[in-house]
Amino acid sequence: MHGSVSSAAAAALAGGGAFAAAMTALQGRFVLRAAKLDLLSDRGLDLCFERTHVTSVTDGDEYAYSLWRRVRPQVCIALTTLKLEEISRVAKSDITALNVIIDDQVPSFRRRAGETRCALSHTRASPNSDDVSSRNVKGHGHAE
Repeated sequence: MHGSVSSAAAAALAGGGAFAAAMTALQGRFVLRAAKLDLLSDRGLDLCFERTHVTSVTDGDEYAYSLWRRVRPQVCIALTTLKLEEISRVAKSDITALNVIIDDQVPSFRRRAGETRCALSHTRASPNSDDVSSRNVKGHGHAE
């Protein structure tokens, strides 16, 4: 009889252990779901931005914040459309490449665009310009 009691106790312990494991897994799912919902909220996304752009946040970089405010809705849509758990971890090389684009290429393109706008505005403002639009304005669209 003593052996059968031990078997029953072991079975009860095993059943209790399985129940505890199932409850832990269920609780883990709820915690993971809550974390996912929090991450996808504006507050959660903002916290991710602030953690990954510490220098910009510390410096109060309004340009970085304005870019973030413009892309945050698209980030949220992308994260809700894709399954969050299927998104792979971003490699350091990808982050480095993005930083090169943000820190070097975007400012370079802006400078070039500004130079082009400036050159175009000087061309249009020139009183001796022979372009068609200046003749049309003077002659109201008729040949002079």
